[in-house]
Amino acid sequence: MIYKKITILVSFTLFFMLHAMAQESLVPTGTSGGQELSCGLKVTPQGAVQQVEVSFEAQRLENKKKPDNIKVEYVLESNAKGILSEGPLDLEQAKVQKVNNTFYCFFQLGSVVDDDVSLKIIVTDEKTDKSVSQAVPLEKPGSPVEFFLSNLTDRFKNYSVEGDTIIFMANSLGPVHVIKFSQEFMPAAPPMGNNMPAGPATMQVDTVYSLTTNQPIVLKGEALYFAQSDTTTNKGIGFRVVPQGYPKFKKVEDIARSMIYISTDNEIQSIINGENKKAVLDNFWINAGGSVDVAKRLIKTYYNGVTYANQEFTSYKEGWKTDKGMIHIVFGKPAEINQFQGKEHWVYYIGKKRKRVTFEFIKRNNLFSDNHYELVRSPEYKKVWYEMVESWRNGQVNVF
Repeated sequence: MIYKKITILVSFTLFFMLHAMAQESLVPTGTSGGQELSCGLKVTPQGAVQQVEVSFEAQRLENKKKPDNIKVEYVLESNAKGILSEGPLDLEQAKVQKVNNTFYCFFQLGSVVDDDVSLKIIVTDEKTDKSVSQAVPLEKPGSPVEFFLSNLTDRFKNYSVEGDTIIFMANSLGPVHVIKFSQEFMPAAPPMGNNMPAGPATMQVDTVYSLTTNQPIVLKGEALYFAQSDTTTNKGIGFRVVPQGYPKFKKVEDIARSMIYISTDNEIQSIINGENKKAVLDNFWINAGGSVDVAKRLIKTYYNGVTYANQEFTSYKEGWKTDKGMIHIVFGKPAEINQFQGKEHWVYYIGKKRKRVTFEFIKRNNLFSDNHYELVRSPEYKKVWYEMVESWRNGQVNVF
Protein backbone atom coordinates (compact mmCIF):
# COMPACT_ATOMS: atom_id res chain seq x y z
CA MET A 1 0.00 0.00 0.00
CA ILE A 2 1.36 3.41 -1.00
CA TYR A 3 0.44 6.40 1.13
CA LYS A 4 0.51 9.69 -0.74
CA LYS A 5 1.54 12.97 0.82
CA ILE A 6 -1.48 14.76 2.26
CA THR A 7 -2.66 18.24 1.30
CA ILE A 8 -5.78 19.83 2.80
CA LEU A 9 -8.04 21.11 0.04
CA VAL A 10 -10.17 24.23 0.36
CA SER A 11 -13.18 21.99 1.06
CA PHE A 12 -11.21 20.20 3.81
CA THR A 13 -11.66 16.97 1.79
CA LEU A 14 -8.79 14.68 0.96
CA PHE A 15 -8.45 10.98 0.57
CA PHE A 16 -5.69 8.51 1.25
CA MET A 17 -6.04 4.80 1.83
CA LEU A 18 -6.28 3.75 5.44
CA HIS A 19 -8.17 1.32 7.61
CA ALA A 20 -7.19 0.58 11.18
CA MET A 21 -7.89 -1.42 14.28
CA ALA A 22 -8.21 0.54 17.51
CA GLN A 23 -5.16 0.37 19.77
CA GLU A 24 -5.15 1.08 23.48
CA SER A 25 -3.20 4.26 24.26
CA LEU A 26 -2.80 6.97 26.83
CA VAL A 27 -3.11 10.45 25.34
CA PRO A 28 -2.93 13.74 27.25
CA THR A 29 -5.41 16.38 26.21
CA GLY A 30 -4.36 19.06 23.77
CA THR A 31 -7.14 21.45 24.72
CA SER A 32 -6.60 22.34 28.36
CA GLY A 33 -7.31 25.94 29.29
CA GLY A 34 -4.46 28.28 30.22
CA GLN A 35 -1.85 26.76 27.89
CA GLU A 36 0.20 28.95 25.56
CA LEU A 37 -0.44 26.45 22.76
CA SER A 38 -2.76 23.45 22.67
CA CYS A 39 -4.25 21.10 20.10
CA GLY A 40 -6.93 18.46 19.74
CA LEU A 41 -7.57 15.61 17.32
CA LYS A 42 -10.77 13.69 16.71
CA VAL A 43 -11.57 10.98 14.15
CA THR A 44 -15.22 10.13 13.46
CA PRO A 45 -16.37 7.35 11.08
CA GLN A 46 -18.70 8.73 8.39
CA GLY A 47 -19.79 5.83 6.22
CA ALA A 48 -17.05 4.87 3.75
CA VAL A 49 -14.61 7.44 5.15
CA GLN A 50 -13.44 8.76 8.49
CA GLN A 51 -13.81 12.46 9.28
CA VAL A 52 -10.74 14.03 10.92
CA GLU A 53 -10.99 17.21 12.96
CA VAL A 54 -7.84 19.10 13.93
CA SER A 55 -8.29 21.88 16.50
CA PHE A 56 -5.75 24.19 18.07
CA GLU A 57 -5.50 27.29 20.26
CA ALA A 58 -2.67 29.78 20.77
CA GLN A 59 -2.83 32.54 23.35
CA ARG A 60 -1.27 35.08 20.98
CA LEU A 61 -4.04 34.37 18.41
CA GLU A 62 -7.01 34.98 20.72
CA ASN A 63 -7.92 38.19 18.86
CA LYS A 64 -6.79 37.02 15.42
CA LYS A 65 -9.03 35.65 12.68
CA LYS A 66 -6.31 33.62 10.95
CA PRO A 67 -3.74 31.17 12.38
CA ASP A 68 -0.69 33.11 11.26
CA ASN A 69 2.65 31.30 11.57
CA ILE A 70 1.04 28.03 12.66
CA LYS A 71 2.31 24.80 11.11
CA VAL A 72 0.31 21.55 11.29
CA GLU A 73 1.92 18.22 10.40
CA TYR A 74 0.60 14.67 10.36
CA VAL A 75 2.14 11.24 10.88
CA LEU A 76 0.46 7.93 9.99
CA GLU A 77 2.20 5.10 11.79
CA SER A 78 1.73 1.35 12.04
CA ASN A 79 3.09 -0.76 14.87
CA ALA A 80 4.16 -3.38 12.34
CA LYS A 81 5.35 -1.20 9.43
CA GLY A 82 6.50 2.00 11.11
CA ILE A 83 5.75 5.37 9.51
CA LEU A 84 3.37 4.98 6.56
CA SER A 85 3.10 8.62 5.61
CA GLU A 86 3.96 12.03 7.02
CA GLY A 87 4.04 15.66 5.97
CA PRO A 88 2.52 19.13 6.45
CA LEU A 89 -1.14 20.09 6.07
CA ASP A 90 -1.52 23.09 3.78
CA LEU A 91 -3.36 25.64 5.91
CA GLU A 92 -2.69 28.37 3.33
CA GLN A 93 -5.23 26.76 0.99
CA ALA A 94 -7.77 25.94 3.71
CA LYS A 95 -10.62 28.08 4.96
CA VAL A 96 -9.84 27.44 8.60
CA GLN A 97 -12.80 28.05 10.90
CA LYS A 98 -12.55 29.79 14.26
CA VAL A 99 -15.12 29.24 17.02
CA ASN A 100 -14.52 31.20 20.22
CA ASN A 101 -10.72 30.97 20.56
CA THR A 102 -10.33 27.62 18.80
CA PHE A 103 -9.28 27.10 15.18
CA TYR A 104 -10.60 24.08 13.28
CA CYS A 105 -9.77 22.34 10.01
CA PHE A 106 -11.02 19.02 8.66
CA PHE A 107 -10.11 16.30 6.23
CA GLN A 108 -11.23 12.76 5.44
CA LEU A 109 -9.51 9.38 5.44
CA GLY A 110 -10.35 6.51 3.11
CA SER A 111 -10.10 2.83 4.09
CA VAL A 112 -7.62 -0.05 3.69
CA VAL A 113 -6.94 -3.26 5.60
CA ASP A 114 -3.83 -2.22 7.57
CA ASP A 115 -4.09 -2.89 11.29
CA ASP A 116 -2.64 -1.09 14.29
CA VAL A 117 -2.46 2.35 12.67
CA SER A 118 -2.49 5.62 14.55
CA LEU A 119 -2.77 9.21 13.37
CA LYS A 120 -0.66 11.90 15.01
CA ILE A 121 -0.94 15.65 14.56
CA ILE A 122 1.86 18.07 15.50
CA VAL A 123 1.01 21.78 15.82
CA THR A 124 3.90 24.26 15.91
CA ASP A 125 3.72 27.98 16.61
CA GLU A 126 6.63 29.29 14.56
CA LYS A 127 6.43 32.66 16.33
CA THR A 128 7.11 31.19 19.77
CA ASP A 129 8.82 27.97 18.67
CA LYS A 130 6.36 25.95 20.78
CA SER A 131 4.99 22.58 19.64
CA VAL A 132 2.24 20.29 20.91
CA SER A 133 0.96 17.00 19.56
CA GLN A 134 -2.01 14.68 19.78
CA ALA A 135 -2.41 11.08 18.60
CA VAL A 136 -5.35 8.69 18.33
CA PRO A 137 -5.73 5.06 17.27
CA LEU A 138 -7.89 4.68 14.16
CA GLU A 139 -10.90 2.42 14.35
CA LYS A 140 -12.82 0.38 11.84
CA PRO A 141 -16.28 1.85 11.23
CA GLY A 142 -18.98 -0.04 13.09
CA SER A 143 -21.44 0.08 10.20
CA PRO A 144 -19.53 0.52 6.91
CA VAL A 145 -21.52 1.76 3.93
CA GLU A 146 -20.50 2.37 0.34
CA PHE A 147 -21.07 6.13 0.30
CA PHE A 148 -20.12 9.08 2.43
CA LEU A 149 -21.55 12.49 3.11
CA SER A 150 -19.77 15.56 1.78
CA ASN A 151 -20.77 19.17 2.38
CA LEU A 152 -20.23 21.37 -0.66
CA THR A 153 -20.64 24.48 1.48
CA ASP A 154 -17.39 23.51 3.25
CA ARG A 155 -18.94 23.44 6.71
CA PHE A 156 -19.75 19.80 7.33
CA LYS A 157 -18.37 18.25 10.47
CA ASN A 158 -20.59 16.40 12.91
CA TYR A 159 -23.57 18.27 11.51
CA SER A 160 -24.84 20.23 8.51
CA VAL A 161 -26.23 23.76 8.73
CA GLU A 162 -29.72 24.25 7.32
CA GLY A 163 -29.41 25.46 3.74
CA ASP A 164 -26.02 23.82 3.11
CA THR A 165 -25.60 21.88 -0.13
CA ILE A 166 -24.61 18.28 0.54
CA ILE A 167 -23.90 15.24 -1.59
CA PHE A 168 -23.79 11.50 -0.92
CA MET A 169 -20.55 10.51 -2.67
CA ALA A 170 -20.06 7.01 -4.10
CA ASN A 171 -18.11 5.24 -6.84
CA SER A 172 -21.28 4.85 -8.92
CA LEU A 173 -24.82 6.14 -9.09
CA GLY A 174 -27.29 4.44 -6.78
CA PRO A 175 -30.23 5.11 -4.49
CA VAL A 176 -29.96 6.64 -1.03
CA HIS A 177 -32.99 6.35 1.23
CA VAL A 178 -33.26 9.14 3.79
CA ILE A 179 -35.38 9.16 6.95
CA LYS A 180 -36.07 12.44 8.73
CA PHE A 181 -36.93 12.18 12.43
CA SER A 182 -38.89 14.83 14.30
CA GLN A 183 -37.38 13.82 17.62
CA GLU A 184 -36.67 16.15 20.53
CA PHE A 185 -33.93 14.58 22.62
CA MET A 186 -33.50 15.11 26.34
CA PRO A 187 -30.48 16.88 27.85
CA ALA A 188 -27.99 14.70 29.71
CA ALA A 189 -28.86 13.59 33.24
CA PRO A 190 -26.54 14.72 36.08
CA PRO A 191 -23.39 12.61 36.59
CA MET A 192 -24.66 11.06 39.83
CA GLY A 193 -27.76 9.84 37.97
CA ASN A 194 -31.38 10.57 38.71
CA ASN A 195 -34.84 9.48 37.67
CA MET A 196 -34.96 11.66 34.56
CA PRO A 197 -36.47 9.72 31.62
CA ALA A 198 -33.96 8.61 29.00
CA GLY A 199 -36.35 9.65 26.24
CA PRO A 200 -39.12 8.01 24.23
CA ALA A 201 -38.78 4.33 23.44
CA THR A 202 -39.67 4.85 19.76
CA MET A 203 -38.48 7.36 17.19
CA GLN A 204 -40.95 9.67 15.46
CA VAL A 205 -40.54 9.52 11.68
CA ASP A 206 -41.32 12.81 9.94
CA THR A 207 -40.48 12.09 6.29
CA VAL A 208 -39.05 9.27 4.17
CA TYR A 209 -37.71 9.91 0.67
CA SER A 210 -35.18 8.62 -1.85
CA LEU A 211 -32.22 10.42 -3.43
CA THR A 212 -29.39 9.47 -5.77
CA THR A 213 -25.69 9.35 -4.98
CA ASN A 214 -23.36 11.96 -6.50
CA GLN A 215 -26.14 14.52 -6.92
CA PRO A 216 -26.10 17.69 -4.77
CA ILE A 217 -29.13 18.47 -2.65
CA VAL A 218 -30.18 21.03 -0.05
CA LEU A 219 -31.78 19.63 3.10
CA LYS A 220 -34.27 21.93 4.79
CA GLY A 221 -35.56 21.48 8.30
CA GLU A 222 -33.67 21.12 11.56
CA ALA A 223 -33.77 17.44 12.45
CA LEU A 224 -31.93 14.14 12.72
CA TYR A 225 -31.49 12.30 9.41
CA PHE A 226 -30.49 8.71 8.63
CA ALA A 227 -29.30 7.75 5.13
CA GLN A 228 -29.10 4.16 3.81
CA SER A 229 -28.44 2.46 0.51
CA ASP A 230 -29.97 -0.81 1.75
CA THR A 231 -33.02 -0.52 4.00
CA THR A 232 -32.99 -4.24 4.84
CA THR A 233 -29.98 -3.62 7.12
CA ASN A 234 -29.23 -1.21 9.96
CA LYS A 235 -26.18 0.21 8.17
CA GLY A 236 -26.25 3.89 7.31
CA ILE A 237 -25.07 7.39 8.15
CA GLY A 238 -26.75 9.51 10.78
CA PHE A 239 -26.32 13.28 10.74
CA ARG A 240 -28.02 16.32 12.18
CA VAL A 241 -29.18 19.46 10.37
CA VAL A 242 -28.86 22.48 12.66
CA PRO A 243 -30.04 26.12 12.40
CA GLN A 244 -28.10 29.00 10.90
CA GLY A 245 -25.57 30.41 13.34
CA TYR A 246 -24.87 27.05 15.00
CA PRO A 247 -22.85 26.16 17.06
CA LYS A 248 -23.84 29.46 18.66
CA PHE A 249 -27.43 30.13 19.69
CA LYS A 250 -29.30 33.23 18.56
CA LYS A 251 -32.72 32.67 20.13
CA VAL A 252 -33.19 33.47 23.81
CA GLU A 253 -35.30 30.32 24.14
CA ASP A 254 -32.40 28.11 22.99
CA ILE A 255 -29.98 29.95 25.27
CA ALA A 256 -32.33 29.48 28.22
CA ARG A 257 -32.81 25.75 27.61
CA SER A 258 -29.04 25.20 27.60
CA MET A 259 -28.97 26.50 31.21
CA ILE A 260 -30.71 23.35 32.47
CA TYR A 261 -27.52 22.14 34.19
CA ILE A 262 -27.28 25.12 36.57
CA SER A 263 -30.87 26.35 36.86
CA THR A 264 -34.34 25.07 37.65
CA ASP A 265 -37.21 24.34 35.29
CA ASN A 266 -39.14 27.26 36.79
CA GLU A 267 -36.27 29.64 36.12
CA ILE A 268 -35.97 28.47 32.51
CA GLN A 269 -39.71 28.74 31.92
CA SER A 270 -39.77 32.25 33.40
CA ILE A 271 -37.21 33.28 30.77
CA ILE A 272 -38.98 31.54 27.89
CA ASN A 273 -42.41 32.87 28.84
CA GLY A 274 -41.28 36.30 30.00
CA GLU A 275 -42.63 39.41 28.32
CA ASN A 276 -39.07 40.68 27.95
CA LYS A 277 -37.09 37.44 27.65
CA LYS A 278 -33.70 39.12 27.32
CA ALA A 279 -34.23 41.17 30.47
CA VAL A 280 -35.24 38.11 32.50
CA LEU A 281 -32.19 36.23 31.20
CA ASP A 282 -29.86 39.10 32.09
CA ASN A 283 -31.37 39.36 35.57
CA PHE A 284 -30.66 35.67 36.21
CA TRP A 285 -26.95 36.23 35.61
CA ILE A 286 -26.82 39.57 37.43
CA ASN A 287 -28.41 37.95 40.48
CA ALA A 288 -25.89 35.10 40.24
CA GLY A 289 -22.89 37.36 39.82
CA GLY A 290 -23.94 40.18 42.14
CA SER A 291 -22.82 42.80 39.60
CA VAL A 292 -23.00 43.50 35.90
CA ASP A 293 -19.25 42.95 35.43
CA VAL A 294 -19.30 39.51 37.08
CA ALA A 295 -22.48 38.65 35.18
CA LYS A 296 -20.73 39.43 31.87
CA ARG A 297 -17.88 37.11 32.81
CA LEU A 298 -20.26 34.32 33.78
CA ILE A 299 -22.30 34.71 30.59
CA LYS A 300 -19.21 34.63 28.40
CA THR A 301 -17.78 31.59 30.18
CA TYR A 302 -21.02 29.60 30.20
CA TYR A 303 -22.03 30.24 26.60
CA ASN A 304 -18.51 29.72 25.30
CA GLY A 305 -18.83 26.29 26.92
CA VAL A 306 -22.18 25.69 25.20
CA THR A 307 -20.76 26.75 21.84
CA TYR A 308 -17.73 24.51 22.27
CA ALA A 309 -19.96 21.56 23.24
CA ASN A 310 -22.11 22.10 20.14
CA GLN A 311 -19.05 22.32 17.93
CA GLU A 312 -17.29 19.28 19.40
CA PHE A 313 -19.96 16.84 20.53
CA THR A 314 -22.99 17.20 18.27
CA SER A 315 -24.02 13.82 16.89
CA TYR A 316 -27.59 12.55 16.81
CA LYS A 317 -28.48 15.33 19.24
CA GLU A 318 -27.11 18.78 19.94
CA GLY A 319 -23.70 18.82 21.60
CA TRP A 320 -24.85 20.64 24.73
CA LYS A 321 -27.31 17.80 25.43
CA THR A 322 -24.67 15.04 25.36
CA ASP A 323 -22.86 13.63 28.39
CA LYS A 324 -19.55 15.10 27.27
CA GLY A 325 -21.22 18.43 26.56
CA MET A 326 -22.76 18.58 30.03
CA ILE A 327 -19.45 17.91 31.80
CA HIS A 328 -17.57 20.37 29.62
CA ILE A 329 -20.14 23.15 30.14
CA VAL A 330 -20.24 22.82 33.93
CA PHE A 331 -16.62 21.88 34.69
CA GLY A 332 -14.79 23.39 31.71
CA LYS A 333 -11.99 21.81 29.73
CA PRO A 334 -10.33 18.83 31.44
CA ALA A 335 -6.81 19.10 32.77
CA GLU A 336 -6.16 15.69 31.19
CA ILE A 337 -7.90 13.41 28.71
CA ASN A 338 -6.74 9.81 28.84
CA GLN A 339 -7.93 7.87 25.79
CA PHE A 340 -8.11 4.09 25.66
CA GLN A 341 -9.75 1.64 23.31
CA GLY A 342 -13.46 2.25 23.70
CA LYS A 343 -13.29 4.74 26.57
CA GLU A 344 -12.01 8.10 27.77
CA HIS A 345 -11.10 9.48 31.19
CA TRP A 346 -11.52 13.23 31.78
CA VAL A 347 -9.50 14.46 34.76
CA TYR A 348 -10.15 17.67 36.70
CA TYR A 349 -8.40 19.23 39.70
CA ILE A 350 -11.08 21.11 41.61
CA GLY A 351 -11.01 23.67 44.41
CA LYS A 352 -8.20 25.14 46.48
CA LYS A 353 -7.05 21.66 47.47
CA ARG A 354 -6.95 20.59 43.80
CA LYS A 355 -9.06 17.52 44.39
CA ARG A 356 -8.71 15.06 41.54
CA VAL A 357 -12.03 14.11 39.92
CA THR A 358 -12.21 11.67 36.99
CA PHE A 359 -15.19 11.20 34.68
CA GLU A 360 -15.23 8.02 32.61
CA PHE A 361 -16.94 7.89 29.21
CA ILE A 362 -17.63 4.54 27.51
CA LYS A 363 -18.08 4.21 23.77
CA ARG A 364 -21.48 2.68 23.05
CA ASN A 365 -23.07 1.30 19.90
CA ASN A 366 -25.46 3.80 18.39
CA LEU A 367 -27.43 3.51 15.17
CA PHE A 368 -26.83 7.15 14.26
CA SER A 369 -23.23 7.67 15.38
CA ASP A 370 -19.97 5.73 15.47
CA ASN A 371 -18.59 8.20 18.00
CA HIS A 372 -21.18 7.97 20.79
CA TYR A 373 -19.88 8.08 24.37
CA GLU A 374 -21.88 7.74 27.58
CA LEU A 375 -20.81 8.88 31.05
CA VAL A 376 -20.45 6.22 33.73
CA ARG A 377 -22.66 7.76 36.41
CA SER A 378 -22.02 7.33 40.12
CA PRO A 379 -23.45 8.70 43.41
CA GLU A 380 -19.86 9.70 44.24
CA TYR A 381 -20.24 12.70 41.91
CA LYS A 382 -23.14 14.17 43.87
CA LYS A 383 -21.09 16.40 46.17
CA VAL A 384 -18.73 17.79 43.54
CA TRP A 385 -21.62 18.35 41.11
CA TYR A 386 -23.71 20.38 43.57
CA GLU A 387 -20.65 22.35 44.66
CA MET A 388 -19.88 23.23 41.04
CA VAL A 389 -23.47 24.22 40.29
CA GLU A 390 -23.53 26.34 43.43
CA SER A 391 -20.34 28.12 42.36
CA TRP A 392 -22.04 29.02 39.08
CA ARG A 393 -25.11 30.32 40.87
CA ASN A 394 -22.99 32.33 43.34
CA GLY A 395 -20.81 33.85 40.61
CA GLN A 396 -17.70 32.16 42.00
CA VAL A 397 -16.82 29.90 39.09
CA ASN A 398 -13.39 30.55 37.60
CA VAL A 399 -12.90 31.32 33.92
CA PHE A 400 -11.87 28.05 32.28
